[in-house]
Amino acid sequence: MPTFLTTPRMSPALRQRVQASVRSDLRQRMLFPHQGRGRVYLRIALGLAAVGLAAFLAITYRQSRREGEEKRAALLAQYHALEASLPKGPRWQNLPARVGQPDLAPGEQYELDQVLRSPLLYLRGDAKDLGSAGGALDAARDSSVDALASCLVMPPQNLRESTLLRAIGQAPPAESVSSFADALSALEFFESTFEEEVSTATQMQELERLARRLSRDALQRGLVALRARFLLVAIDQAKAAGVVSDFDGEAPHDIVLRVIDLWTAQLVWQAQRSVDPAWISAKSRLAYSRPLDSCRLSFELLHPVAVDPAAAKPPKGPP
Repeated sequence: MPTFLTTPRMSPALRQRVQASVRSDLRQRMLFPHQGRGRVYLRIALGLAAVGLAAFLAITYRQSRREGEEKRAALLAQYHALEASLPKGPRWQNLPARVGQPDLAPGEQYELDQVLRSPLLYLRGDAKDLGSAGGALDAARDSSVDALASCLVMPPQNLRESTLLRAIGQAPPAESVSSFADALSALEFFESTFEEEVSTATQMQELERLARRLSRDALQRGLVALRARFLLVAIDQAKAAGVVSDFDGEAPHDIVLRVIDLWTAQLVWQAQRSVDPAWISAKSRLAYSRPLDSCRLSFELLHPVAVDPAAAKPPKGPP
């Protein structure tokens, strides 16, 4: 087959190979006339697909970045709003070190019923623990709302044991009384690196994790606790030597009660009373001596005229 690809100077073998290749290519074109065009279309399609994929990835990335920045801005705005709502009074985390000390500065005196009209913070501990800065802070971190506090804000109807048993099983409203531990936890959160973590987070998963921290129940309880006006401290004095405790640790002993104004860190109310589980029936003493004693004490504090004056111990000075 004649072709311009051969010359007279070629060797016969090379000329035959070139002519064979030309014939094969011609045959291929005749049998599949659109194959070359199809390859061109395929290459064009692949190129367009690559461009489309790149554009999609770029748009997705920009959208992800935009959503991340919006999430970051919303988290920081929420954090700053909560931070702005924190109390402006004395720093509460320094207060536990002083609650058991005898030299708390006195302030304007209040009646107990006046104190109970405002949100209340509560801390209870042994005198040996609350008497030292480290022990008081540990007690504050582990504090919870017990029967003494709950029966003060939700008083029982009378001193019958059955009535007190029902009262100690009821949880008080969170806005009425909160543990000191919840308040400290919230304050420590706002002193943590949370804001820095939000500002430097690079992944949406990190921002989602931080958002869960900002909305967790413990923080919400702490924010409620921080709205308290007064701190009620119950200081359990040591029991008398040789006195046997009940199964739950209760024994005859004195309790010093103090109310501290959280706006001024001053002592505004104080009392000292004795508790003795001897009045509790045998069936209840095994498990409920301490809460029943505490709830009875709350009733007596709220209704002093209902208590036999001979059975009441006159208040003493600070421990």
